[in-house]
Amino acid sequence: MIEESQNCFEKFLQGHDLRPDLRGAVYAVIARYGRSTELEKLIQLYRNSPLQEEKVRVLRALTRFQDPVAIKRVLKFALSSDVRYQDTYIILGGFGSNAAARRSAWDFNQSNFKILRGRYEGGSVSMLGHILEGSVCSFNHAADLKEVKNFLKKNPVPGIERTMKQSIEMIRSNIRWGRFGSKDAALWLARHKSS
Repeated sequence: MIEESQNCFEKFLQGHDLRPDLRGAVYAVIARYGRSTELEKLIQLYRNSPLQEEKVRVLRALTRFQDPVAIKRVLKFALSSDVRYQDTYIILGGFGSNAAARRSAWDFNQSNFKILRGRYEGGSVSMLGHILEGSVCSFNHAADLKEVKNFLKKNPVPGIERTMKQSIEMIRSNIRWGRFGSKDAALWLARHKSS
């Protein structure tokens, strides 16, 4: 799958056809197993595309990088003039579902909170809610919960209280699952291992 995706991607960059319904998956594989070279190719593809739908595909794929250097570059790219304000959340919130990037994205969002707040606090405050929610809702440790709660207490944003309350509850749920659900899954697997 990886090699096939790489071949399809390289051919596509050379002008061959790649079905639109496969592009997102191919881009995600390229990012997942890529580094700086692949990042540059994806960003160039993003910049050269006249279609917003294609740009969104690329932005979603960028959140799949595992390489720490690429992750940092993607985070900076999210706040660049290349990315429309209404699309920034795709990266900054999307990295929350990537275990390799989650912490970096949350740290980045906290460090750049004044910029984010300035962009979205007016009529687009829900975008800020999406960014914060996406970047924290996969956390699953008590220390993360405490950190997020403290950050939100120090940086209240009118209009996203409900979204952030739901995010806090999701983290609590993830912590409970980690304590109890993983034990149940291990027991189930042990029972069915010999079957």
